Amino acid sequence: MRGSAAGDLGNLAGWAVETIPHPTLKADKGRSARVPDFTSPAMPVPAFVPELVLLGNGGSEPILTRNAMERAKRRHARGGRLVRVRFALPGVSFDDSMKAKTND
Repeated sequence: MRGSAAGDLGNLAGWAVETIPHPTLKADKGRSARVPDFTSPAMPVPAFVPELVLLGNGGSEPILTRNAMERAKRRHARGGRLVRVRFALPGVSFDDSMKAKTND
């Protein structure tokens, strides 16, 4: 099995087609923070990849992360490709989980 890392959600998911107000995060002056726009390119996934598992960090802001992961799932979906999203437990990153397993 091979793996790749996008580095951040923007690289993985690209931007959003339109913005929606975040239900709780507020930007300056009390305005709703916005979920990013969806017109920019995202991390390339070669056409020959038959299965893609996207890993969401449990330590990130959950609404923004879930929206970005859903964008990534839709963006990378292709005929014949299975795209799944898995999240770490709330407050935990996959990196923390892997480190804990190697220390056992």
